[in-house]
Amino acid sequence: LMVIATVVRSQVVNISITDRLTVWLYAPHIVRITTLPNSYDADQARPTATSRIVTYVPPQAVDYILSYPEADSVLIQTSSLRIVCNTSTNLVSFYDTATDFILAESMKKFTPIFDTASHNNTYTVLQAWQISPRTTQAIYGWGEYQNGFTNYIGSTVRCVPFNTEACIPMVMSNAAWGIYWNNLGVSTLNSLRTAVVNPVVSVGKNQSLSVPYFGANLSDPHISEQYKSGCFWFNFSIPITASNIDGDRYFFTEFDSWQNFGASHSGQAYIEFSVRRSDGTDQMIDVWNYTSNIPSSLAMQPFYMTAAETVTVEL
Repeated sequence: LMVIATVVRSQVVNISITDRLTVWLYAPHIVRITTLPNSYDADQARPTATSRIVTYVPPQAVDYILSYPEADSVLIQTSSLRIVCNTSTNLVSFYDTATDFILAESMKKFTPIFDTASHNNTYTVLQAWQISPRTTQAIYGWGEYQNGFTNYIGSTVRCVPFNTEACIPMVMSNAAWGIYWNNLGVSTLNSLRTAVVNPVVSVGKNQSLSVPYFGANLSDPHISEQYKSGCFWFNFSIPITASNIDGDRYFFTEFDSWQNFGASHSGQAYIEFSVRRSDGTDQMIDVWNYTSNIPSSLAMQPFYMTAAETVTVEL
């Protein structure tokens, strides 16, 4: 096997790997990746490197070694990183200088859509990453939310600005690497693999007087009838069967979906998330009190299910 290597020092460090993939070196340890969808016409003008949410500084003069270890791969080495680009898939992997694996793209998909707000053709983008379980046990960041999570490995979080939530599409790991998702659109971290469609929903006024509402029992005679009359209970019952793998299950809801059942998006809300097992026992998973604005989305604490177990999720 012949490996061809070229040592380069450049002020404008953007390396065109393919006609779809470009690697930008802003420092030996800072890399920017730009990718075009396969459906993008090769004759179209390329998007500019500007961004509405990132202020770019002039890149340093970065020393790097460019080599071609395999027929379908390009290796870029700096003093801090080894970047492997697959020219067949346009996927990128990152290693440290000791060749220890950091993280890698495992999939990216562009789906053409028409944006009714801007009246332009654009794309929704889905990207998956593989991380090293040996070195990465936690992922932090993504903004500020009211869900009680700190480590977002496996948890679904919708990145959209809201009154009580701040969206910052950047994550950092305990292994000291980070990713900034340079995207103006609404983004979802750990997007749902399976959507629950048409759950069993019942709606009623004061359906359960035994349920506390902001710390109070609605059967308490000291609570005014006017207060009680403004309470509506929305009960969601969702049967779930686990895959053939033991482990934690994560649930995530967008409150816009609740409005389809008549729930208000504002006002006061008390929410319980529980699981009913096949033996009839109930397990309370999470509880929330919202006294003013309900957030745009909510991630529930995980709960354990054995392989192929069937439970009923109740909200």
